[in-house]
Amino acid sequence: MALSRALFRKIAAATAVVCDELGGEVGRLDLMKILFSSDRTMLDKRERTITGDCYFSLPKGPILSCTLNLAKGVHGGPLQKEWDSAFQKVEHASCAALVFGSTQTVFRTKRKTRFASRPGN
Repeated sequence: MALSRALFRKIAAATAVVCDELGGEVGRLDLMKILFSSDRTMLDKRERTITGDCYFSLPKGPILSCTLNLAKGVHGGPLQKEWDSAFQKVEHASCAALVFGSTQTVFRTKRKTRFASRPGN
């Protein structure tokens, strides 16, 4: 699926809302699970999704394709640059990560984004 500006804005807005609701940062795996669950709930209730993204099944659970590509930084192009300007990757080493020799990628909003506009904000 090609990433259009409209799809990008939906994904970025949903990510910004999740980050804001969780205190400003969220892990990549948690982001995938929350957005997938939210999309499925919306699909059941309103017969449309929040993000409009495509789903794929991976060993750690379902993912949103374009969202994961943006989160990993592999999408490229001007939309990737816009994503990188709105969300900061932070590497956190947890006890489990130290044991297994890896870090968890966490996304933190860099500033109040223009993607998310909700009543009361």
